[in-house]
Amino acid sequence: MRVDRDTLLKELEMVSFGLSQREEINQSSCFLFQDGILWTYNDEISCRIKTSLPIEGAVQAKPLLEIVRKADSEELKIEQEENKLKIRGEKFKSVLGMEKEVRIELDKENEPSEWVPLNEDFSEAISMVQECAATDESMFELTCINICPDKIESCNGRQLAIYRIETNLKKSFLCRRNSIRQMVSLNMTEFSEAPVWVHFRNPSGLIYSCRRFVDYRYPELEKILNFTGIPVSLPKDLKDTIERVEIFSGERLEDMADVHILPNKMKITGQNAFGWLTEIREVQYSGEPIAFRIPPKLLLDISKRFSDILIGKDRIKVEAGKYVFVASIIELDKE
Repeated sequence: MRVDRDTLLKELEMVSFGLSQREEINQSSCFLFQDGILWTYNDEISCRIKTSLPIEGAVQAKPLLEIVRKADSEELKIEQEENKLKIRGEKFKSVLGMEKEVRIELDKENEPSEWVPLNEDFSEAISMVQECAATDESMFELTCINICPDKIESCNGRQLAIYRIETNLKKSFLCRRNSIRQMVSLNMTEFSEAPVWVHFRNPSGLIYSCRRFVDYRYPELEKILNFTGIPVSLPKDLKDTIERVEIFSGERLEDMADVHILPNKMKITGQNAFGWLTEIREVQYSGEPIAFRIPPKLLLDISKRFSDILIGKDRIKVEAGKYVFVASIIELDKE
């Protein structure tokens, strides 16, 4: 059979999010072809789409994807022969081993049923809050994003982000950050809720499914938002300043940057065992001195997105429309 290379490549790349780097589950590192559907599965993500390649079985994903990517012709001749997949281009031919039987079975009780329009801001909300999810696997709930009927939120113990949005969900649930953040770039327009999975679909027919967790209790974050603080307008571009300060500071607590805000100026200092560096920037502020310690990369991320922040005794807050961000800081001597 002859297959358009670009069409097949697009199909393979779209479902590749469901692949596992290590085959912890049988065939989880394979492209699965079954009944005209191409799909992948790794226990937390599953992707599927109708395919232009009508073969049956499981093929190791990495070599197949690389062969199609680097093929030298617009059309490929592909044939399945027992446990082999033969691929021929203009200047090459290749044979891949394959398994004729797909041993992963789709859970029929968790198939998508009713499709509901996805809020057009859903992907943006996931993108903006996912950076605050934890990476420490000992805190399972905090490695997830909490998706609710009226908001999407995440927290890692030091930072939290909330995006207020009507999601049209029936019930709140958690999704692992590393699972759901992958769908942001896929132009999803619909979703369907199942007992263990939430499914998303885009106009190309790609179905991206994430395992969801409904029996975990997520921390109450709303109470952390209310505190007394002082409004400050940050300088427009802190990138060069932060890069210089980072020479003597880092992400560890003891290596954070010290920030002093005084009338009309902000002083940022990085210091470690090898030395220190201080830089002063102009700032629109006329109140009492403020001093705190913060990871420099976090300060840079805030300054890139926002200009106005609220600084309290032990935290800072940014509010921009539907989005709220709060981060812990360490209060310093104001002198």
